[in-house]
Amino acid sequence: MKTTLLNLAEGTSSPYKLEAVLSFKPFIQFLENKLQEEHTAKATHYRVALDAFAKYPELQEPVAPEKAAQYKEVLEQIYAIATPPLISEQNFLWAVCTPVSPVVFYATHAFYDMLTVDRPDNTNICNLKPNMIQQSEEEWRVNKLMRIYALILHKLYNISFGHTDMIHKTIDECTGLERYYRLDFDDRFLQIHTKGPLPELTMESLQDQLPATNHPLTVLEKKLPLDMFHFEGLSIISLTDVTAEHAITTLRDIVVEHAQTASNENFARIELALKSMIGSPDIGFGLLPLLKINNKYVFKNGVGLQSTLIELARQHGFGEDMFQGFVQSYVASPRIVFLRSITPLHQDLSPALKILADHNIFSFVIVPLYYQGSLAGVLEVFSDKENMINERMLSQLNAASLTLSQLLQQSREDLKNDITRIINDKFTPLQPAVQWKFNEAAWNYLQQEQENTTPQIPRIAFEDVYPLYGAVDIRNSTEERNQALKTDLETHLRLLDSTLQAIQQCDTCLISSETKKKCEEWQHKVKVSTNLSPYHAMKLEDYLHREIPAFLKSLKASHSGPASVIDAYMQAINPKDGITFQQRRELETSMQLINATVGKTLDVFNEKLQLKYPCYFEKFRTDGVEYDIYAGQSIDPTRHFDALSLVKIRHRQLKVMALLAQQTKALLPLMPKALQTTQLIFVHGTHIDIAFRADEKRFDVEGSYNIRYQVVKKRIDKAYIKDTAQRLTQPGTIAIVYSGKNEIADYLQSIQILQEEGTLGPDIEWLELEELQGLTGMKAIRVQVMGGATLA
Repeated sequence: MKTTLLNLAEGTSSPYKLEAVLSFKPFIQFLENKLQEEHTAKATHYRVALDAFAKYPELQEPVAPEKAAQYKEVLEQIYAIATPPLISEQNFLWAVCTPVSPVVFYATHAFYDMLTVDRPDNTNICNLKPNMIQQSEEEWRVNKLMRIYALILHKLYNISFGHTDMIHKTIDECTGLERYYRLDFDDRFLQIHTKGPLPELTMESLQDQLPATNHPLTVLEKKLPLDMFHFEGLSIISLTDVTAEHAITTLRDIVVEHAQTASNENFARIELALKSMIGSPDIGFGLLPLLKINNKYVFKNGVGLQSTLIELARQHGFGEDMFQGFVQSYVASPRIVFLRSITPLHQDLSPALKILADHNIFSFVIVPLYYQGSLAGVLEVFSDKENMINERMLSQLNAASLTLSQLLQQSREDLKNDITRIINDKFTPLQPAVQWKFNEAAWNYLQQEQENTTPQIPRIAFEDVYPLYGAVDIRNSTEERNQALKTDLETHLRLLDSTLQAIQQCDTCLISSETKKKCEEWQHKVKVSTNLSPYHAMKLEDYLHREIPAFLKSLKASHSGPASVIDAYMQAINPKDGITFQQRRELETSMQLINATVGKTLDVFNEKLQLKYPCYFEKFRTDGVEYDIYAGQSIDPTRHFDALSLVKIRHRQLKVMALLAQQTKALLPLMPKALQTTQLIFVHGTHIDIAFRADEKRFDVEGSYNIRYQVVKKRIDKAYIKDTAQRLTQPGTIAIVYSGKNEIADYLQSIQILQEEGTLGPDIEWLELEELQGLTGMKAIRVQVMGGATLA
């Protein structure tokens, strides 16, 4: 143990003055309380410590940090009381410091060795190593203030502020790699005194005053200025190496940043994270996803994942046969291939290994990675030094296997999506109604080519067309998804809890209290949470689908007693028919039933519409189904289009919306999960222009005023009726949104006809809508759907 002074805030300045003094009095009071409570051998330790403090009555008063070294006997008692007895001082990163403004005056050798460098003047003061200062002054200021306010709120208001862990990044002097340490503060021996009455404050009032766009310090510094507090006591700091956890977090961030995983920069991040995990810059990595096209394996580099073995083999002229042979052989018998040293004999037996050796790779390992029980690809681990890779490294990498398998699975899904996208973009035929326009454009392009001029793609546009928009939305789909997930997770955790209990009945030694406690903690977290954060959701996914199955499989292999209980549990968590996925399966089945019905009906509607009124029809899926219709004279110049044509199209649209409302209602008895739909129409009273965007391979509106149509369309689905808490769209009704009353004259005429037929209810609701993100004055009518609608 050492008593050298170290200012952890070295090199930073502060705009505020804190009243904080070092005092041993709170620690002495802690010992006195413990001595009264404790009746085991620990009481002896507390008594010895108090006797040590009693020798120095001056310690009842504040002490200057530089004088603390005079009391080494009591400092040793603090270390003995506040640390686990089996911890080695040589490896434990632990220190005692002044409150709030952290000046360390007593710490383990390990703490000083990692953080400090001696000063040339050989005083009892040391400096932080340059590689330890990885935060900007502003980051340090914010973190320090957030910690102080978290302390104030906890100690004086009993409010848990939820301040995140303080993670400090350093650069390892030996490897040059990043290392991350979590700073934990033990503030039990710190007291906060106020200089006046405290303002009233609750968690609710604090949240109300914290706008989402502002940092909480903005409110806290105004509400609770630090000059009204006096801090007294001491704090204990411990540092924990969380480099491995941070590396896994980095990998998970890459999974979440799905759209960016195709960059080489991301593979560099993956490789750096893995190097940090094992603490060696001399190890390289590769990832090979198992990609298939028509049941044939393919290799696609440059998707953010790279295989060193395959890439080097291709550079040396090894063709498709070599790749197929290697992959098929490995897939037939996936296993860890561990070559500590690639010897001349290995090179003689395998051309691929000779290629690796020729490129100075002399240690090579292949690790299979599985996604939901299926082989997703392999991790390559290699080095230019022999015997550089060992079992300890592979064990450390095992913690990242789940996330790496997710990255591989993403690459597989990306390939499927890319193939589908290219087929849709390049090979799907154009709609017949607008095919003629593209024929003309292609002919003009071909003529330009034949005339040896630089061909220009002509503008393909349709002017003065009338847009008709409709949407059939599944009511509260997001809430239904969240509730289904929550219910399934609760079922899963209850099942796991009962399974652990049943195993424990077979043998009480098989299930530890920590295992039971972790399950109970997750049960509580899921029960009280309306929606888990992405981080907790990923942690729970890892717990339920990797950690627990691996534990139970290991248990079953070593103990036959609980085998039937474990088999029943594994069957229950099968996504296809297990009870723990029941709610999500039922919800998905119901949603698919609705969307399939709506999609089929709209396809028939479009086919019938095209026969009389050629138009551009675009349908797209959300949680329900939306569609756009563009109709006008320019769509088909050979057929007459007038105002009456538009009236008839709008009438057909209203009829099909009524039919869809009836059809989805009729599906309710067939749905495992009852879901309702809402029907919405938006009326844009004037014609617009649409043009084909070659870069996006689709039609879109043109002109600033016309774009308003797209803007309104995207915002009205969640519209509320003015001065109410009621959504405009309601099950069993059709809502029609408009700006001016003249725009809905055609629909009012159609509504009257359908009312007389009994398809729509007799009443029309006239409604005003709340402002829609800058759109004002929007109105709507709403009518109830009764029955009897057809597409005729």
